[in-house]
Order: sequence, then structure tokens, then C-alpha cells
Amino acid sequence: LGYYVSSSQEHVDIQFVPKLEGYIWVFPRCGHLSVGICGKGWPAHKLRTYLETYMQERGIDYKDAKFFGHMLPSLERCRWKSNRVAGPGWLAVGDAAGLVDPITGEGLYYAMRSGDLASQVILDEARAATEKAEAYSSLLWRDFAADLEFGAGLAKRVYLGKLLFRTVPARMVQFVRRSPRFSVLMQDLLAGTQPYLGLKSRLLKNINGTLPETVMNFFLHKLVTIPDSTQAEA
Repeated sequence: LGYYVSSSQEHVDIQFVPKLEGYIWVFPRCGHLSVGICGKGWPAHKLRTYLETYMQERGIDYKDAKFFGHMLPSLERCRWKSNRVAGPGWLAVGDAAGLVDPITGEGLYYAMRSGDLASQVILDEARAATEKAEAYSSLLWRDFAADLEFGAGLAKRVYLGKLLFRTVPARMVQFVRRSPRFSVLMQDLLAGTQPYLGLKSRLLKNINGTLPETVMNFFLHKLVTIPDSTQAEA
């Protein structure tokens, strides 16, 4: 939820919120700012109150701003295997299929990509109508759904976990400032070009950096390693 504010700025603001599996954003758009908050574990009225306090503290006027709000269908990791995205005569895409990045909340790419995959299955004349639901589900899983499931297992660790006696977001910001390699890694993650499933292997490749980077990669590798109990839960 958030506000469209008649104002402007040249940069993006991201604010992590203590004890919230989410964040506040300030995005510049054409003619206005999008200022909002998203996350799990808090009711909508608490999210809105926290956001309005944040805006007041930073001099962002929301009194005449247009309010918006909608649900982000971000699934827990244990729900992905049972997530039904297709059936006899229908295929679900985008938000309707729960296709949202569990860490960033991004859904536009997955809506467009799942629509593209659905159209491929529908137009495939070599496949019988009774086979299309299973074909679409399998195609979706191989293309990106398996990666989203893995990301769902990381979300709570990223937002609510601790790393070297500080919150994970605080350490990530610190690492971005100090390590060009980690800065590039985070850019790739936010751009969607670095899959969650490939994080461990990339961190291992970065292990031959400076001593601080080596220590950083060691702890981050532990962060993105999901225990067997969590894997069995899925």
C-alpha cells in the first residue's frame, strides 16, 4: 500500500523496517512519487500508520495524495509444491497464480513471462487439450517457479535474520558500500538477472577476493543454504 505524491526526486529510496518481512520504497515516476510499504506479518492499518510516520519524518506530504493498496500473493515456501496454476480448461498467470518474487515483491515480469508461457502451451497444436495444464505447470516450474520457491525459503532470513550480530539488511548495505563484487551481485539480484538458485555457486566463485570479501562470502553462503528440515517441509 502507499501514496502517489505530487513531488519529485532523482533517486530511489529503500528503507528496511525492523521486524517486518518487507520494506518502504520511494520511487520517482513521471510527474509524481510512488511512496509505499509492503511486507508480511503486519496488518494493513499498522503498515499504513508506519508509512505515514515515515513520510511525516521526511517531509513527504500525503494529505492530498492518492492512496493505493493491493495484496501481494507471495507464497510461503511450503506452499509452492501444492500451488495449483492450471486445470481442465484454464491456466493461471501472474498474481492469479501467486507468481511474485518473495523477497522484492516484483510481479510484473512474472505476469508477462507466465502469460507468454501460457500462450505457447495454448497454441501448441501437437499437445492435446487434456495435456495442456500439466505441460504449463511443468514449463512454469522449469522456467522460474522453482527459483521463486527457493527465494521464499530465503525471505525470512533476509529480512528478519541476523548476520555478524546485526540485521541481515544492515550487513547487506554495509557490504554493498565496501565490496564492488557484492554491489554488482545485489544489482543483478534486483534486476532479476541473478537467480536465487545460483546464489551459492556465485558466492563460492567470489571467495578468492580480498579478506573482508572472503569472510563476507562465507557468512552469506551460510545464509543462503536452506537446512534439510526446511527442504523436507516443501
